[in-house]
Amino acid sequence: MNIEEILGKLKFVLSLVVPVCYVGMGIYVISEKIFIVKIQPPLFAYSLGAVLIAYGLFRLYRAVKQ
Repeated sequence: MNIEEILGKLKFVLSLVVPVCYVGMGIYVISEKIFIVKIQPPLFAYSLGAVLIAYGLFRLYRAVKQ
């Protein structure tokens, strides 16, 4: 197994793990209304959470499409 094969597999695994983390972070922000600091008003927490979830799903789509 050469270095290119190892790096290719690592890139594939990371391209699946990172979007799941974005979606999880978005769900956490929506449920707890915390992202480093307390987010006030809650509308900002919902907006940020929705953006994180959408971005995570977009990255997951791109990873699966490749």
